[in-house]
Amino acid sequence: MAKKDFSQLVAHLEQKQEVKEEVTNFDEQMRTLRLAVTHIINNTLTLEHEGKNIEELVKALNAAKESVDNAITGICNAIVKAHQTPMKVEMTDESKQTMKEGQTKMLNREAELFKNHEEAIGKSIQTLESKFKKVVDDFKGVWIDKKTFNIYYWTFFGMLEITLMSVALLIYYWVKFGAPWNC
Repeated sequence: MAKKDFSQLVAHLEQKQEVKEEVTNFDEQMRTLRLAVTHIINNTLTLEHEGKNIEELVKALNAAKESVDNAITGICNAIVKAHQTPMKVEMTDESKQTMKEGQTKMLNREAELFKNHEEAIGKSIQTLESKFKKVVDDFKGVWIDKKTFNIYYWTFFGMLEITLMSVALLIYYWVKFGAPWNC
């Protein structure tokens, strides 16, 4: 009889140990889930911030476009006024050569400025691309929508509650009436 009670006590202790291990495992899963939710929130905030930066860049580019349009209008008006102004001009070969040299210098300078501008825009685009890649890479992983998460979350706690109540009821009957297997 004592051997049977001892084996039952060992089985009961093993069950308690399994419950403790399951609780520890659940705690670890909850920590991992909290960490994943924190990463999701941080990545969402980063993505929102980068989206605002893109909106500001678009606004700046639109303002630059309008500025260029205004400059073109001003140049056209100046050309029209120049055409309407009567002038007597004498062009010598030396003046033509000076004008040609000035035009060449201006075109070379303009080409250099455009090249520098294109390089700066290319670097900006590469920087933005790398930031977006980082943000997108941070979003890789397991995604669970809120509804599915809530279903599993409350199902787990419902089953846990039923299990704990069943164990409590079993212990109550065991204490009150003795072990049912002794019948």
